[in-house]
Amino acid sequence: VADGGQQCMTPIAFCQPPCMDSVPLDQCKCNPKYSKDVFPGEWQKPTCKDGEVAHAVTTTPKPTSPPTKLVYSGIKDLNQWNRLFGFLKDKLKTLKVKRMCSSIEATTPAPDQQTTFLKANGMFFLKFYDMSSVTPQTAAFEGITPAATPISDSELDQMCSATQRLWSLAPAEVAAAKPFTQAVIGAVG
Repeated sequence: VADGGQQCMTPIAFCQPPCMDSVPLDQCKCNPKYSKDVFPGEWQKPTCKDGEVAHAVTTTPKPTSPPTKLVYSGIKDLNQWNRLFGFLKDKLKTLKVKRMCSSIEATTPAPDQQTTFLKANGMFFLKFYDMSSVTPQTAAFEGITPAATPISDSELDQMCSATQRLWSLAPAEVAAAKPFTQAVIGAVG
């Protein structure tokens, strides 16, 4: 079989779970269909004629995307932060996000003025199913293009644990997600 899209001709080994090239045949759990052959001993006897060379097919595992931190610098106020959060939440499926958490670091004019920011960075920690279509430009929001930095899985786990904001693509969880506003907020003055 060249790839997952190629249909198999009979007989079929019917291995569950699929038997990878890296697994010894005697460790595979297969129940051949449309054949009386016993797997693996009698399975698929040579099909090449004398003098023919077998065609070898190798498979390559799908590359994985590293977790990424997106930093949006220059968030003006709590309303813009909430809009940014909603913008990314709406793009979870389009951007093929597997996991997301967020936090904001903000400096406010005074302790009683928590909705206006003198300086703020909104941070999103993301794990993608596939990052091939994701660029800082595809995640730009209201004129702010995020800085994207690869991070490790352990950094993602640490940040998501610290912020207590973790979502999967389960519709109920995405629909219930709210912006995280209990962030690191410092006041000047």
